[in-house]
Amino acid sequence: MPEEMLFALFDSKHGLDRQIVARLEQADQEQVREMVLGRVPSPDRGRAMDILVVAGWPGAAEVLGRVLLNPEEEDLLRASAASYLGRLGGRAAEDVLLESLTTPMQTLVRVKLAGALGRAGTRRSMGALQELANRDEEPVRRSARLGLSVVAYREGQRGFDLPVPEPEEMLDLDPGKALPFSVRPTHLDELGRAREWVSRSPYGIRLAEWPLYLIEFGELCQLFALDARALESNLAALLAERPLLLGAIATYSAEDESYATQWLLLTWPAEGGRFHMAVYDTAGTPVLYSFGITDSRVAEFMLRAVQGSGNAPISLQGRIRGSAFTFDGGLAYEVRERTLEPEQLGPRPL
Repeated sequence: MPEEMLFALFDSKHGLDRQIVARLEQADQEQVREMVLGRVPSPDRGRAMDILVVAGWPGAAEVLGRVLLNPEEEDLLRASAASYLGRLGGRAAEDVLLESLTTPMQTLVRVKLAGALGRAGTRRSMGALQELANRDEEPVRRSARLGLSVVAYREGQRGFDLPVPEPEEMLDLDPGKALPFSVRPTHLDELGRAREWVSRSPYGIRLAEWPLYLIEFGELCQLFALDARALESNLAALLAERPLLLGAIATYSAEDESYATQWLLLTWPAEGGRFHMAVYDTAGTPVLYSFGITDSRVAEFMLRAVQGSGNAPISLQGRIRGSAFTFDGGLAYEVRERTLEPEQLGPRPL
């Protein structure tokens, strides 16, 4: 492929064109690897990492590992490498992430490392995540706590439940000051590049292509997708039986016409036919919580916002009949622009 096509991937304001990436030749692959390592000039080493991961070339984990394991690299690049290793997944990526725990790194890099272990880790990573959750600085602990629960829920492990918010931690919502928002079923064919997000299996969740739910509130547009494996069972009964990494919520970016994972939906059982339902952002901060009830045929919940930086009062009532969600009208305060998280300041959202 002509060199111009490779650099067109860097010039584009939109997400990567996977058809172009798939047509890159061996010489292009070598050039991208050298860009990631900083050996040849690159307009954006993070973009080169993105190409490396999307292409899925052999040895990608080793190349990203050289950046992450090098204490002389800039912190932002090491953080990007950690995040892209999490997105890459697989045994080789997990090995590099675990090895990097022995190298000196700043808080930003450790936050991304903990998040990447949660995204790509297996039971082999749970001890490392537990240690980070117990001993490190608060941003790292927060990311590691979520990562530990994500891995445990994905692996079917009990005993790693997330903390339940206290009543005083819940944000009150005044209906007279709130605006309505809708959550409605939709189809992939209506959503442009949403299929790319669904096919990535973010955080190891094999997302179902149906049902999907579109969340619309003013200019904000989000997409809610569920774990296809959970939908194979009676979800209303499953909620009271075992913890679940139930789904993911992506936010649409008009700038590059893509969807990026912003929130995760997790549930875990309580006593007496009750269950906990929580929405967390990918940095490990709780966003929404509900103490739901189920009779194994129908489950009911009322999600409300939890106190936290950037969180605004929200309420959303819904029910699950079998494995089908129904949402009543939601209420929320007007959306204000939020401060960018490190994920958005470093690697592209995943």
